[in-house]
Amino acid sequence: MIDPGYRRLGYLLGRWAYLADAADDRARDLRRGHFNAFAAAGSDPARALQATAAELARTMESIEFTQFGVIAANIIIPGLAAVQASILRKDGQEP
Repeated sequence: MIDPGYRRLGYLLGRWAYLADAADDRARDLRRGHFNAFAAAGSDPARALQATAAELARTMESIEFTQFGVIAANIIIPGLAAVQASILRKDGQEP
């Protein structure tokens, strides 16, 4: 049986990846008329950026990093933060 902490970590990392991908694809999805989790922000880049940053932050805050110690400190936290910063700066805007 999988430890509930790891199950929760897997869920939250998957959620973060889904949201990060949606943020990365938002402009293209809007142009093509495809579904996007951040489409409610419409074509206003500032509003979309704010919604994206808030949702990604909420997801990361939900991860109980202390349970995963070295893994979190060396891989998860810096990796997610770097990817998130890259996505949020994609359109030349700071998060």
